[in-house]
Amino acid sequence: MKALGTAGFDLKMADTPAKLERIKQLPQLQLAQVQHKGRQVYVFTDAQGCQCLYAGDENAYRRLINLRYSKRETSAPGGLRTIATGAPTLIKGNRSIGGM
Repeated sequence: MKALGTAGFDLKMADTPAKLERIKQLPQLQLAQVQHKGRQVYVFTDAQGCQCLYAGDENAYRRLINLRYSKRETSAPGGLRTIATGAPTLIKGNRSIGGM
């Protein structure tokens, strides 16, 4: 998950029961594109482990992809699953992250 922070994703802790319930509704341990306050946000959510999510904009997502390609590793940054191209798998949807 260090790569997410390096790419500019913000760490948001689910520090209340309500926030934890909201992040449990999102795809877990994978990068997802969701709506938040009328804009697209990229999130990586871990409700079981850190009880947190990392949130970033399009620029942070592009930096994450660039980090992935510059390192030429077999696993994606932050433990993200990879597809044949080596890029992190992105789950797109119309889910909202609520008040996080």
